[in-house]
Amino acid sequence: MTKQAEVTTNDNHSYDDLIVLLQQSSSIAGRTYADIDDSHTYTPADEVFGGVEVCADGTDVRGTKIHKCTTSNDKGEYLITRLLPGDYTVSWNLPEGYTEGYSTAGTIERATSRETVGKGSLQDESITDTQITTITIAQGDHGVNYDFATRFVACPEPIVWSVGAYPAETTDDSITITGSVTSLNTKFAVNGTYTKVSNDTFEVPFALQNGQNILKLSVFNKYAVCKQEKLITITKKQKTYTKEYTAKGSQDFVKKCDDISKGSTETYTVSITKSATATTPEEALAKAKTLAEQAVADDIKANGQKYADDQGTCTQVIFTGEYTAKGFKDFTSSICKAGETPKLERYTSTITKTAAADTQAKADQKAKELAEQAVIDDIQNNGQKNADTYGICEKKEVIIPPIPVLPHT
Repeated sequence: MTKQAEVTTNDNHSYDDLIVLLQQSSSIAGRTYADIDDSHTYTPADEVFGGVEVCADGTDVRGTKIHKCTTSNDKGEYLITRLLPGDYTVSWNLPEGYTEGYSTAGTIERATSRETVGKGSLQDESITDTQITTITIAQGDHGVNYDFATRFVACPEPIVWSVGAYPAETTDDSITITGSVTSLNTKFAVNGTYTKVSNDTFEVPFALQNGQNILKLSVFNKYAVCKQEKLITITKKQKTYTKEYTAKGSQDFVKKCDDISKGSTETYTVSITKSATATTPEEALAKAKTLAEQAVADDIKANGQKYADDQGTCTQVIFTGEYTAKGFKDFTSSICKAGETPKLERYTSTITKTAAADTQAKADQKAKELAEQAVIDDIQNNGQKNADTYGICEKKEVIIPPIPVLPHT
């Protein structure tokens, strides 16, 4: 809603000239707000004011004194239109009970090119202001972001409020902060965003990220010109899950016995439960399963044979094997006389041996080894003796060559 402007005209411009100028008129726009986050500029965290009067005062190109006012809408926005080229000052009527804040000298943009061509100035940029001066606009210019803000001062009386208990550490993804504000006519903000207090109590859902989370709670007095803050720090730890898994295993082992006894077969069975922790239930279960199965395998390897040896029995079992070995070797008599030649005498040995063991294969092998060794020993011990006893010594045949007969003379 735009209030009626107070315009003084002179006779230097015709009515038609005035119509042309108005058709190509300029404007100044901005917003009115409470600088809740104390950033000295408007942000979404701030609270806007509606119904606040903002006025433009100046002299246009005709030399006419201009005083034109409007009120901000429910979004805190205001727009002063149909301004002719000239020099202007924009000011606002500070809402009752508030303290002026850091106003913002915006920018002036050409309507055709959107080129930024100028700003405006504050009375003193180191302090707060209720007006922005030296706004020079040309035909078709539009001033934007000429903002006015309230600021915070020390609260004359403490605001009585409290925050309920909350954990310093948690694995939850979110937590609700509760509390109460016992002072009347207070406002409330969470991390700079305005929210309502119902029946002087508040509940703030707080989403948590892994690591440290900081929640800033602020309460304001009736006019949002002073505030008190509490910082809540909550550390979210990585959420973990613990799962158990029971693995079972068994293996047969044979009791160790002597050569003529057979050991019993014993089954060693083991069951082991392991637990593991991970960031997901599936990962925790998989880790616990791996640990349990490995523990079962290690236990069987370490204790299975010992269990069979301790718990098993030995039963004497004899298997008999028989083997006949044969062998021979040629010898010559060592007792022939001079002029005699010994003939070869073959000594043959055939020996059968038997043996006993806990398996037939072992018994047969053992009998074979015994028989073969007996043949070797017999030939070695008796072969030469037999040749000397039974060997034949043949006399060498002496051949006398014939005597040649000489012819008679």
